[in-house]
Amino acid sequence: MGEIGCDKPQGTLQKELIRKCREAYEGQIVAACLHGSRAGGYHREDSDFDVLMILKDYPEGIRYNYLPFLNVHVALLLVDEELFKLDVSNGGLGESIAGRILTPYVPLLNEEYLKESELTLKKRVCLEELEEVIIEYGELSRGLLFRPEYIAFSRMRKRARAYPPLSYSYLKLLSSRRRDENLRALMEGYVEALNTLEREQVVRNIDGFYEIRDHFIDRVLKKKHLRRIINILEFSRRAIKSYLAQGRAGRVSLDLIAKELTTKLIRGLATPIWGGSFDPKNYLYLKAGEGVVSLRDEASIIDLIRRLRPDGEVKVKRLGGAINEVFLGEADGERFVIKKFSDWFIFKWFTLNIVAFGSKTFSVSGRERLFNEYGVTNLLEEEGLPVPRIIHVSLPKRMLVKEFIQGRTYLNIVKQYINLNLEVDSEAGTSPLHALGETTARVHNIGVALGDTKPENFIYSREKEAYILDLEQAKRGEDLAWDIAEFLYYSGHYGLTLNEGIKSIAEEFIEGYINGGGARSTLRRASSLPYLKVFSFWTPLPILVYLSNRLKRV
Repeated sequence: MGEIGCDKPQGTLQKELIRKCREAYEGQIVAACLHGSRAGGYHREDSDFDVLMILKDYPEGIRYNYLPFLNVHVALLLVDEELFKLDVSNGGLGESIAGRILTPYVPLLNEEYLKESELTLKKRVCLEELEEVIIEYGELSRGLLFRPEYIAFSRMRKRARAYPPLSYSYLKLLSSRRRDENLRALMEGYVEALNTLEREQVVRNIDGFYEIRDHFIDRVLKKKHLRRIINILEFSRRAIKSYLAQGRAGRVSLDLIAKELTTKLIRGLATPIWGGSFDPKNYLYLKAGEGVVSLRDEASIIDLIRRLRPDGEVKVKRLGGAINEVFLGEADGERFVIKKFSDWFIFKWFTLNIVAFGSKTFSVSGRERLFNEYGVTNLLEEEGLPVPRIIHVSLPKRMLVKEFIQGRTYLNIVKQYINLNLEVDSEAGTSPLHALGETTARVHNIGVALGDTKPENFIYSREKEAYILDLEQAKRGEDLAWDIAEFLYYSGHYGLTLNEGIKSIAEEFIEGYINGGGARSTLRRASSLPYLKVFSFWTPLPILVYLSNRLKRV
């Protein structure tokens, strides 16, 4: 780690430090290291030498000793090995002790032990930070990429908020003349920990970016709300334990603990510590097309299209009605679909939540709907399912740019069936409704519920595939039967009376669903009374009863 702030050669200085520290304790020393300003190169001439010494069976548990050394002091932190292990493994002391090896340090005794402890600690930190990302971004996590710096800076910021005195140390560490060397030393352990997690199938390295694997995301999202509460409580618990551990060691008085817990600590939890290059979110990215885009990209619709096709004339027009959030962009002969996810538009979902109360809950915020659309689109595309490819995304503007799919909308197809004005497809044994049933089954087979399966949310492409256009309400682990009920019962509302067209819609969709590997039990569940009650607001009762009975007979 370079020189540590003395005119003496480093080797000689380290030997003198070790000898001085041994004078304070005669028992078995497990390991020791220099940390803080002298290790990070941001010390002053009068700065102490901060040393962590881990001891076998230390009866006092944790204690500070101040030993005269040269013209300053050694601030010697003595800690029992079992307490140190507890802090490393689960933050049992608020990382007040183990935190010394999260940042650059200089081994004095037993470097191998310290390195192993550092990697254990940083692996836990990586897992905890990844859980936080998944809880914050939900389905969007499926397309999220991050640099290792995200983990390091995010944890440093959390620790500084919990224990404000750390802010000064961290900012000096990252802005000193040895900044680059400190960053390399800081990141080395995190990269090694992430490589271990890659071998354990938690993350995947893609050209220096890391991607969180779906099975880990699924595991966290299943307990998302519970984990959010637990994480907040755990964060608070560690903050308090950090103060208490410092106080117990003799560094911080009980008066200061009480004062900071009621002032700086509380304010620090809501106040950013860093900006610029040390802002953790500068190291988060999203997959878009063949490349990546910063999570902070704030381009407008016009800017996005110009960036994609700089040589073409840009045209943008609204698709659908006046309250629609979907736009068609065109440049250089190529068309794009741009979706905006604004919160003012939630009246639609608020109304549906009231109507569907007890049967289905809809995501209402623009942010969450964007996360669902982006994350599930990436998931389905990886599984080879027909979804428009994402070309660009702007999280600050809440915009998503997707490829334009040529074809017939299922809204028009359903109306043609009901009006007995059918267009026969040239390929024998296929039909648009059969294709949609197959696609729905394939989606359900990977545990994804589409959430909003009205006919206008699908298009039958020129390649005879049923493309899914809207995934705002899609999630894993939701009610699969709702998808079937909504498509069939809502389609039925376009008819005034039961006729052969409505019967054909049901027959072909059900046949396609079964042929696609969909569960018959899911079809039968869609016939139940709660779904009928929801759609009784729109669809004539004879049509509802027929569709429900047909689903029961599968």
